[in-house]
Amino acid sequence: VALSAAFRRNDGFNISDEGSEKDGDRNLTLNGKVNIEVTPDLKLDGTLRFVDRASDVDPQGFDGIVHDADDTVETRELFGSVGATHTSLDGALTQRARLTGSDIRREGWENGGLGYAYDGDRLNASYQASYEFDTPSFLGAKHVLTGGYEWEQERFLANHLTATESRTTNSFVAEYRGEYLDQFHLTAAVRHDINDDFKDATTYSL
Repeated sequence: VALSAAFRRNDGFNISDEGSEKDGDRNLTLNGKVNIEVTPDLKLDGTLRFVDRASDVDPQGFDGIVHDADDTVETRELFGSVGATHTSLDGALTQRARLTGSDIRREGWENGGLGYAYDGDRLNASYQASYEFDTPSFLGAKHVLTGGYEWEQERFLANHLTATESRTTNSFVAEYRGEYLDQFHLTAAVRHDINDDFKDATTYSL
């Protein structure tokens, strides 16, 4: 288990040629991490990160000039993940699963009042399996086959919107890696993404 905390604050300086108000910054960051070996073949891990920061800003007008103002941008970020890794068949088969999430809220305070507020979050789940095997009688080759699936959902809400915007992506991946005669390497991969809002896409490499 690992835990850490950091706090930083500075008064800053006036970034505008007008006035004398300094534009400072404050940042609090908390981190946590844990790794658990349940069995020699099963490992679990988790991470958590929280950030709370506020920065003084000065607005820029349409004339390109930065005007002195007592404006502030406040941001709160939360990131987390949990994962599992399992090996079997004497280490030939490795399976990994992971769930990650993030939530970011940003508020802009202008002239003492709330000017805007944005809230976005992302949730991602993935699974991957890799199988390694050798064919000594055929070019002394070593092979790795990998297949996986990924699901991701993104959501966004602003204070000027009446409903939450969202989109979801489903992705399928496959990869082959081969090593022949200890000096020739071959890789091939393909990925297909299915998205709610955009055209589906297939990418590949060889």
